[in-house]
Amino acid sequence: MRVLFVQVTNKKGVKGRFSSLGLGHLSAVLDKAGIDNKIISCCDEFDLRREMYEYKNDVLALSSVTEFWDTAIDLARAGWDCDKRVIVGGHHISGDQRALHPFMNVGVIGEAEHIIVNILNNKELKGTVGGGLIEDLGSLPHPKRNMGDNHLMTSRGCPYNCSFCSSTKVWRRYRTFPVAWVVDEILEIQRINPDNDWIYVWDDLFAADMGRIAELTCALSHSPQYRQAKFAVHARVETINVATVRAMKQLGVKVVGIGVESGNKRIMKKLKRGKCTPDDVINAIQLLKSNGMGYYCSFILGHPDEKLHELKDTVRFIKKNDIPFFDVNLLTEYPGNEFYGTGLEHDEATVKAYKNLQRLRFVRRVANIYRHPRWN
Repeated sequence: MRVLFVQVTNKKGVKGRFSSLGLGHLSAVLDKAGIDNKIISCCDEFDLRREMYEYKNDVLALSSVTEFWDTAIDLARAGWDCDKRVIVGGHHISGDQRALHPFMNVGVIGEAEHIIVNILNNKELKGTVGGGLIEDLGSLPHPKRNMGDNHLMTSRGCPYNCSFCSSTKVWRRYRTFPVAWVVDEILEIQRINPDNDWIYVWDDLFAADMGRIAELTCALSHSPQYRQAKFAVHARVETINVATVRAMKQLGVKVVGIGVESGNKRIMKKLKRGKCTPDDVINAIQLLKSNGMGYYCSFILGHPDEKLHELKDTVRFIKKNDIPFFDVNLLTEYPGNEFYGTGLEHDEATVKAYKNLQRLRFVRRVANIYRHPRWN
């Protein structure tokens, strides 16, 4: 049996900088079971048909997020036409089981590492299958990596439940990989990337537990193979305090991503379902700056209840404050978030503000490139 894993990308061919950790875990599981497999990124039916012809796979296993679901259906059709068994997983199908298309034999909901071999061996299986919750993440094999991959996840899920996010639906509950497992991941990244000092942590919220950060720092310091790395992580405003920042600094964190979402207190609360305010964001930024850490912020426009003056608060917040690197997105319906299935639409003012901020984002990135920690 041969399994071709496909990370579905968009029609513009944007494949992302790194390979999929999810498919990397599944590939490692199949390697252990002696099942031949291969991982590719793809957005084009013709390219996929050529790959299937050359690889001669029996199973086509697709992983897709919501944005690329239409492309996933097109690729599934290519597999169906070529008499391949088509299995699909990823965030979209995990959030909405109804999305399973007739071109897809099996839809895997949630985590598949403990059931993928059984799914492959049961050729009569059809419909959606629940992957269950993996309690012991340390039981998972380390994901298969490509040269240049310097990213990892030290946890799954998030202890918070933002209204715009589908993470809780997909991962169900916040869980962490054992520190020893994470250390082995970091050492493997450094082994295959001897000339790269950067490591990107893809956790929804890395700075959730100051004690765990300190434990990881201690474990790495006692490893003779470890060389000091520069980490880029994500944090939430409520978790950025003196103790946590000190712990991150000792670990070697150089860049912290902050989900601000809005410059208006009321809309921020609706999006984040937390207690932080725009003033708290400013204080967090000052704390990071005073400890020599870079930072970037993300914002979301277009909450259904957002008034024009509240939208302008976010625009003013970005323009007024020293935020050299930021991302801005329009609120989107994702399976599992509060807005899925509501027919969310954005008015002209919101779209105009979004486009203006996208231009400002580009200008600031160019103007402040010398401030990026990567070049310091």
